[in-house]
Amino acid sequence: AIYCFHWLSAAFAALLVPFAYARLFRLLTPRRWLWAVVTLVVLFVVIGETHRWYGNFAFVRMWQGKSVYLSVFLPLIYAYAMRFALRPSWYGGLLLGAAQIAAVGCTSSALWGAPVAAFAALVASVRPTRRGLSVLTAGVLSSGIVLAVGWRVKELMSYQTDRLAARPPQVRAGEDLGHALSTVLGDSRLLILGVLALMVAWACSRNDLSRRFALWVPLIVLLTLLNPYTSHWMTAHVTGLSYWRTLWALPIPILMVLLLITPLGLGASAWARVSGRTAYFLLLTMVAIWVPRYGALDKRNQQNRIDWPSLKVPPIPYRWAAALNASAGPGARVLAPDEINVWIPTFHDHANPLIVRGYLGLAGETRRARWEYDQVLRRHDRKRMVRLAEGIEEGGDASAFFRQGLEYFDVRAVCLLLSERVGLPREILRKAGFHRIDQGKHYEMWLRAGHGSKQ
Repeated sequence: AIYCFHWLSAAFAALLVPFAYARLFRLLTPRRWLWAVVTLVVLFVVIGETHRWYGNFAFVRMWQGKSVYLSVFLPLIYAYAMRFALRPSWYGGLLLGAAQIAAVGCTSSALWGAPVAAFAALVASVRPTRRGLSVLTAGVLSSGIVLAVGWRVKELMSYQTDRLAARPPQVRAGEDLGHALSTVLGDSRLLILGVLALMVAWACSRNDLSRRFALWVPLIVLLTLLNPYTSHWMTAHVTGLSYWRTLWALPIPILMVLLLITPLGLGASAWARVSGRTAYFLLLTMVAIWVPRYGALDKRNQQNRIDWPSLKVPPIPYRWAAALNASAGPGARVLAPDEINVWIPTFHDHANPLIVRGYLGLAGETRRARWEYDQVLRRHDRKRMVRLAEGIEEGGDASAFFRQGLEYFDVRAVCLLLSERVGLPREILRKAGFHRIDQGKHYEMWLRAGHGSKQ
């Protein structure tokens, strides 16, 4: 499955990016939609200085579901919402609803991001009349399934919502918004260009629909998701700790494009067209050279490389995850450091790590399941077992805790991180009947006596 995601679906989704934005720009700038798509692709390729910049999700990290949502489905949601507002029909409503449902299949962030994007685009497109209000209401109904799923997920995660809501605000009003902007746009010239586009793109747009889009969509997002005075509530009840993702609903790359293609609309005469295109090329070249510190294809951008298709995995932890699966066998309980645990389930017929991703905790558990699990945590904390495998000793009862945990969880294979403190878990493993079967520069593997792979 991982080969399909990293090779096939990623390439196909990347191919869809310009088509999705073409659908949007044919509405926003019908006379210059091709110029707009080319401009957007150039921005995505030449800018790569921040890990969470929109372009990195478009072409660098496209095997991830959140990238498909942000770069394919979000522009489609904008386009289908505006198309429905301009020409309401059952077919248009189905397209708008289907785009939002498909977006949820890519990332849970679409549970709140897709309805907000659809609503903002609808408001930007309808007229303030009685008919416009009815069209807006019908368009909002297309988000019904997504909102219902979101409400159900919120109920299942109510324990985490209560915990976040009870936490006192850690920052002053506006700091969350500032952190989100710097996370996505950095703290240099790209941030300046992004804020400039937010401020003036609506004034530079000559098309009535694009002007309303550039004005209303950012305004609605800033008043709801990015409101500095409600950021604490949003973090607790809507977005979770990844508050910076609220910036996904802010169409900054689209506004940059609307700003950069402004010279193309200088006039209809031959001289105006030549002058406009010359000014456009000069402006785009200046942005490409002056704004980014380095591009999306640069090695400094997430250690990129231009090579034949391969898995997007860290080679050493991935090899040890494969070896651990082969040694323990399908379904066997295994213990390993976090950087290996995350890759163990990516193999077919895999072993079961104590924890897959430590920071995810118990997301999705019901309140009762949470309470029952807490009873286990009082004696055998899985996360603490992983820390001990990483050589991190905690408390005077670490030896007894590790030994009891091996038996309680029926651990069949263990991968230890080689460090100065590896002696303690080694000694415990020997006494528990494990024997070392492999050792490398960074890790070593232990297998319980009498247990081997069933493959």
